[in-house]
Amino acid sequence: MSKAYDRLEWSFLRKTLLHYGFNSTWVDRVMFCVESPQLAILLNGSPLNFFTPSRGLRQGDPLSSYLFVLCEEVLSSHLAIALQQQIIHGIKISRHSEAISHMAFADDLILFGRATIQEARVFQSILEAYCARSGQSLNVNQTRAQFSPNVPSSLKRQLHERFKIIPTSRLDTYLGIPFVAGKLSKSHCQDLLHRVNSKLSGWKAKYLSSAGKHTLIQSTLSAMPQYFMSCFQLPSSVLKDLDSSSRKSFWSSGDKSLVPTISWHSICRTKKSGGLNLRLSTNMNLSLLAKKAWELLSPSDSLWGRLMKAKYFPSCDFLHATCPRNASWGWKSVFKARDLLFKGLFIRVGHGRSINPWIDPWIPRLPPSLAPYLLPPDAPSSVADFIDPATRTWKASVVRFWWPPEHADAILSIPLSIHEEEV
Repeated sequence: MSKAYDRLEWSFLRKTLLHYGFNSTWVDRVMFCVESPQLAILLNGSPLNFFTPSRGLRQGDPLSSYLFVLCEEVLSSHLAIALQQQIIHGIKISRHSEAISHMAFADDLILFGRATIQEARVFQSILEAYCARSGQSLNVNQTRAQFSPNVPSSLKRQLHERFKIIPTSRLDTYLGIPFVAGKLSKSHCQDLLHRVNSKLSGWKAKYLSSAGKHTLIQSTLSAMPQYFMSCFQLPSSVLKDLDSSSRKSFWSSGDKSLVPTISWHSICRTKKSGGLNLRLSTNMNLSLLAKKAWELLSPSDSLWGRLMKAKYFPSCDFLHATCPRNASWGWKSVFKARDLLFKGLFIRVGHGRSINPWIDPWIPRLPPSLAPYLLPPDAPSSVADFIDPATRTWKASVVRFWWPPEHADAILSIPLSIHEEEV
């Protein structure tokens, strides 16, 4: 969308808020905040007469982003209805996953569909109807289309001539993240490294005090690479370059480079351990990926979680998922971070039917491990075999028969949930 915040019609905003069921009094107050500003144009340094605009949201206002997203939800709803009615078909990342028709973030929009004249017309009609009502305008100059290799060249030309769609061989980035086919390389991260280096090596940063440099490094590494690190495991060379940029910025004075007197790993320790609590890029990358892995373990209804489950572990949970060789780099990154969760993760026992007693981490303070001997065919296959379903207590004799004393005492000390839920 072109100048999306500036073009949003106030009448459309009011109708949208009322349509979503907001109280009319509350809507009037919000619209008063939106409609009350007056503007004046500076001509040769002197303001002209003030006037009241009829459209636009002020960028930077904390309320504007929420109002804009609510208006964009109108477009999203129309696309979802078209997908439900099978007027458009979207794409599927696996045979059993749900179809995706679009992805949107603020004024950036990606549409997915079949390369046909009919489906392109549907997309065009939905976008034109939304733009006519909301006052938005498509930025045709920055609109690109990437086609499947199976789409014939003649059809590409027809779509380009009829809908002014500019074809491209590949899309570079979306929200600053590259479209990666295969392994992430250092070339994909050059823009990130350039932005971090520019921030840390600016002329203002050179003359900061040690405390100011500490704050700058902490804020830069916490903000700029955070979204990138949440999606992919960065190459080790990129992580070293990020730490190197931070180290050079910290040990500098003006245009001079000082001799480091303390190792960077010591500086990055916690303040309790004598450091400055700066973050090593490797640890930050791994912890952010572990947070995404935790989302797959936690009960949530996110689109990303549903798609990953449908593609990579449709018949099990994330703890028992595998990583095929042809998996995407994003999945391989999250899967690798799963090992970090295993170090402090254990399953709270409910009914016990879904827990493998010999492999899964369910005994507190004891790592999951196979039985140290060859299990006979009649060995318990789930934790439920150690639980008396009538009294909801442990079968102490069975537990002590199959487990050594240390494990048996730890198991018998586990309180059983009344609701029989596995968490």
